[in-house]
Amino acid sequence: MDKICLIASDMDATLLDEHSRLPAGFEEIVRQLAALGIRFAPASGRPLYTLEEMFPTLRDELVFIGDNGGVIRWKGQNLFTSEMAPEGWRALNRLSREHGDIAVLCGLDSAYVEKQYAAYDAVMKQFYTRVEYVDRLEDVTAPADKFTIYLPRHDAQSAYDTAYSGQNATYSVAVAGECWVDIMNPGVHKGAALEVLGRLWKISPAGMMAFG
Repeated sequence: MDKICLIASDMDATLLDEHSRLPAGFEEIVRQLAALGIRFAPASGRPLYTLEEMFPTLRDELVFIGDNGGVIRWKGQNLFTSEMAPEGWRALNRLSREHGDIAVLCGLDSAYVEKQYAAYDAVMKQFYTRVEYVDRLEDVTAPADKFTIYLPRHDAQSAYDTAYSGQNATYSVAVAGECWVDIMNPGVHKGAALEVLGRLWKISPAGMMAFG
């Protein structure tokens, strides 16, 4: 087996415990790995700005994989971004509105949610540390790399089966827990992000470890 050069871990229920806490001594472990030439990548459905705020003292040590692989950042530089076409996510917004679901447009610098759903702010802030409430989502012009459906009834799988699975012909669609359905550009997922890093840094799959 090749020497391990990259370790990636999912966040919720993997790297984080049930209280969203990191393991004790995590920062020192990351620095020890870095000293051995091993880079650590938190891989999450969370956006980059949320991930960076979760690891304020490790921004130059970690490879951040945000929005389920929609964007990758290393030392403040975006190595990969999969921006969604505005006409595409606007069509998804119309679909979510038809089904009465709550849409979150995941911009590169902020999440956008319609003001009518501001009552869910506490939930949104768990995952999006920057949320902008707008009158109409379709009027947003900021670049985005993910479109997320929030299902407060905890019926994400049912919503996927009945309303969003058909989008797999055009997008990468994933059930992300009981309350979330994530929609990204085709071919975008966390595993694909590791393939991007492998090509950029010449690391074979045998030189990677992934958890979660």
